[in-house]
Amino acid sequence: MSEERGTMQKIAKMLGPSVGIGVVVGLVAGFYVGFSDVDLWALTDTAPREPAVYIAALLAVAYIFGGIAAFAAVSFPKQLHKLLEMEADDIADQPELFRWQGASAMQFGFAIGTLILAEPFGLLAPGTAFGIFAMFVLLGIASYRKSWVMMDELMLAAASEATVIGYYMILIVGGGWAVLGHLGIAAGPSFLDIVNILWGMIILATLWTSTRRGIVGG
Repeated sequence: MSEERGTMQKIAKMLGPSVGIGVVVGLVAGFYVGFSDVDLWALTDTAPREPAVYIAALLAVAYIFGGIAAFAAVSFPKQLHKLLEMEADDIADQPELFRWQGASAMQFGFAIGTLILAEPFGLLAPGTAFGIFAMFVLLGIASYRKSWVMMDELMLAAASEATVIGYYMILIVGGGWAVLGHLGIAAGPSFLDIVNILWGMIILATLWTSTRRGIVGG
């Protein structure tokens, strides 16, 4: 129980700066809207109503900024190693590993963002969006495979554990939701909800195993 509490405290510590950045951005945006001629009510008329769209946008931003953080930490390990909640020496010793993982995260984020641009905003035709999405997913997988061969035993064990945990989280959350929808107890997940569950559970599983094993947040 104490180990799980410690893991949750580490995760909360890692998410703290992100929450702070979100608050600052929100305040800046609020002041901008308040002192400009932006008609918020007109914007809300055209904004998508589905929560899944905004969850997907948050996931895309999380992946992209995670990748940017990896590149920044590799470029300036002594100054920015806290972005990854790791020791500067660990990052400096394996720069290629973190570059490839950063590239992979950014490519997955761009893939998710492509889906939103296609539907509901309609900025991309479905066929074009699918082609771009598939390209980014394949690039992300290839980049992650590059980093896989550079991982040490602890990282490999954590990655394998995250895969198993992610599978069961997807099974419980996504499968459970689908069952409730099938039985008419609740509205079933949309296609974008399923995408969010797949990509979101992977983030949570990776974060959990990495902090629990002391790779990050130590």
